[in-house]
Amino acid sequence: MAPAERTIRVSTSTAWRDSYSVGIRELDNQHRRLLDLINELDELVADQQESASKTKCYAALNALVKYAESHFITEEGYLQKYAFPKYDLHKTEHDSFVEKVFAMNQKLEKGDPYSLFEIVRFLKDWYKSHILGIDQGYKEFLAEKGAQAE
Repeated sequence: MAPAERTIRVSTSTAWRDSYSVGIRELDNQHRRLLDLINELDELVADQQESASKTKCYAALNALVKYAESHFITEEGYLQKYAFPKYDLHKTEHDSFVEKVFAMNQKLEKGDPYSLFEIVRFLKDWYKSHILGIDQGYKEFLAEKGAQAE
């Protein structure tokens, strides 16, 4: 009988790019930190070999979600303060993110071995599409309003 094949996953960190900037230092710094947290989780998942690593993955995911929720509050504060016309859409995107990650986390708690990889893939894809898509939608608007980091 041949030994069972083992899939080895290599982390592929995502680097911050100037194109991710939304023009407000506080939000850019938070976006950088979110990216760092996603990359840290990616590294942990790629290195996961034992249950201790899985515990670290859960802790990293929880820290990332808490930070994201805190960031969303800050970002939504700017959008409300300057009366961004697409605020409701933006808030819905944030709420949807939290719901999706919560659902994925539930799968993880039920022992789905692939859900950690699925979560990291989702986080990376979401980050890029959200920052380069919906967040860029407020960049010019806030600049025209003279928004500054608080």
